[in-house]
Amino acid sequence: MKKWIWLAIFVLIFTMTAAPALAVGKMTVTQENFYVDDEYGVNAYLFAKVENTGDRAVEYSAGLWEIYDKNGDPLTSNDWLGCYPSCLAPGETGYVYASAYIDEVESAEDADDYMLTVTGKSSDQTVTYYPCQGEYQPDVQVNEYYRQDFVTAEITNDTRETVFGMEVVAALMDEEGNLLYVEHADFYDSTGINAGSTVTYRFALSDNWPEIWDKAGVAPAKVEVLAYTIQD
Repeated sequence: MKKWIWLAIFVLIFTMTAAPALAVGKMTVTQENFYVDDEYGVNAYLFAKVENTGDRAVEYSAGLWEIYDKNGDPLTSNDWLGCYPSCLAPGETGYVYASAYIDEVESAEDADDYMLTVTGKSSDQTVTYYPCQGEYQPDVQVNEYYRQDFVTAEITNDTRETVFGMEVVAALMDEEGNLLYVEHADFYDSTGINAGSTVTYRFALSDNWPEIWDKAGVAPAKVEVLAYTIQD
């Protein structure tokens, strides 16, 4: 009788260890960049690239961005982060960005370091992507008195139906592919792109960005744009 009991226990243990691991999604930060500008108060900016390194869909759940001074003491924290797309299939990538005003210091040099934490949760949402091309357009003559930098996204609806709720995210990178800037726009359900048609969306960059990049010794050279809709 004892032999049968031990055999049953062995079979149970073997079954548990031999069973495949539970499929989970994992949102992993693969690139990040941090800028501080003190032209109009002290403002910090965070940009990051994330990838689903798991084996099922994952949805952005929460994020925490903490900023520290030169001594490693915390200055401020921010959990108002955006992730676009907010849902990623295995192997897909998205972009995170946030900004924060730091009233505890008077100079950009006083904000010395940061830490970013991003978490995801399993998701049943699906993301549909649409053909999209991006371009960085610096120093565009807007009118007689004003010039501005833009990032454009040319989006094509390659389906047979009008698409509502389109979202687009643009990422600017330097020549080596280092992430410099991220921006996102939502067309909501009030604006549709007709079947087979192409539209161009234009992101206007704030005037201070060329100066911020110049101080950091970097320059935009590449653009990645993603146009997509999310279905529950």
